[in-house]
Formats: sequence, C-alpha cells, structure tokens
Amino acid sequence: MVATEPTGGFVCPHCKRRYGDPLYHGPDGHAPQQMCFDCWASEWGMMDLVMRRGGNWEQLDAALFLLCQGFSHSEAAHVLGVGRKTVFNWVRRLRRRPDLAPEWLIERAERRKVLPA
Repeated sequence: MVATEPTGGFVCPHCKRRYGDPLYHGPDGHAPQQMCFDCWASEWGMMDLVMRRGGNWEQLDAALFLLCQGFSHSEAAHVLGVGRKTVFNWVRRLRRRPDLAPEWLIERAERRKVLPA
C-alpha cells in the first residue's frame, strides 16, 4: 500500500504540509485559522514571550528566543532572514555587554538558577 498526500482540506501556510480534513480550522479558541496544530504550538511559545514584553519585539529578541529553543546560529539566521554572522555578532556583543541583554532573557536565566536540581 502506497501512502498518498491527502487531497482535501488545506495547506498550512507555515509548514506547507497538506491536511486532509476540510473541516479542520486550527485548534479551537485563540489559534489562527487554518494553521496546523504543530505549527501553532511552536508559534505560541514565541507569542507568549512577545506578549510578556508588551509587544515590543525586535530581531535580537527573536534570535535569542530561537537560540534558547535549541536552534543553531545558522538556523536562527535563516528564520530571521539575516546572515549567520549577524546572529553570531549579536551574541558576541551581549557577552561583552551583558547589561544590554533583554529583561525577559535575564528573568529566564534567573528562573533556571533557582530550579532544584
């Protein structure tokens, strides 16, 4: 038996995969319409941090968030549409001047320090 792509439904605009259920319109509630659950779940982490910051989200914040999620410098750069060297330079600058680090990143690091081992 050969697996085939579903023919009905929609194509998730984020991951470009086709979903076969024409009645599926994303998770109920506050999720965007016609986005698959996997993509919505991965987007929600970033949206949560953006909202905590009050909506003022810059490329540096997005790069740091992606790096915290385990993305490499190259992968984060690809997502943001900048060069890998740019992301590397942002991180290097923050290592030299930690006072420039975003508050949400400092809070995240402090929370990790107090977690029991």
